[in-house]
Parts: sequence; structure tokens; C-alpha cells
Amino acid sequence: MNVHSVSEPDAPHIFGDNPRFRYWYPALTGGLRLLIVRETHANLCLDYGVGLEGQRGFYVSFNEAF
Repeated sequence: MNVHSVSEPDAPHIFGDNPRFRYWYPALTGGLRLLIVRETHANLCLDYGVGLEGQRGFYVSFNEAF
């Protein structure tokens, strides 16, 4: 689970003295990691995520994780 936040569009700048974070976007993700190459710790990663407003995404990657 994660949450992203953005500031108001009329805020003077992102690192102002009083940042106003009004918009919160939670998401829920789940994933599977399969170790493919033990020597390099390379994984096949399969992830699926769902956002608050119905956004969905399926991600596939092959890389070193952690």
C-alpha cells in the first residue's frame, strides 16, 4: 500500500514555508518475485496495482531487486 500527495496548484513553490498538501492518492499493489539467476540475484517481477479512481496497471520486469 502507498499514498502519494501533491500540493495545491496555486502554492508558490514546492518547498515553501507552509506546504499545503490537499490531494492524497492511495494505491494498493501486490507482486510476485521469482529468483531466476541465483548468482546475480536477478528476479522476474510481476506486479499489479489499483488506484483510488479505478486506475489499474500490470507490470513485468526482470532485474535485481534489493
